Amino acid sequence: MKKRLEELPWTLFIDESSNKTQCGVGILLESPHGVVLRKALMIEFPLKNNQTKYEACIAGLEIVVIMEVQVLKVSSDSMLMINQLSREYQVKEPILQKYIHKIGVIKEKFKKLEFIYIPKGKM
Repeated sequence: MKKRLEELPWTLFIDESSNKTQCGVGILLESPHGVVLRKALMIEFPLKNNQTKYEACIAGLEIVVIMEVQVLKVSSDSMLMINQLSREYQVKEPILQKYIHKIGVIKEKFKKLEFIYIPKGKM
């Protein structure tokens, strides 16, 4: 039986970089048929490294929600963030708990949302 297009998973790859004054976010979205969309965003205020990872995730999720994607796999090379989002690791920092909450609200807009860790260099 063929799956309908809206039941096929899209894949969102997220990456980030940061220094003392600004942060960059890289988003790559791949459709079930291999069409790739890329977006780079600049965040012009300082964030800690883990915050930048969550900003990248939220930016990517918000773009995907606008596109009305229903099934999504989010891939990142941040083992900590992926395990926190999958609820395998506890989030202790209050600022990161706010990110987890925001992503939880966005998560409700999907039929299925999965978080996958991919080691650096494998994405």
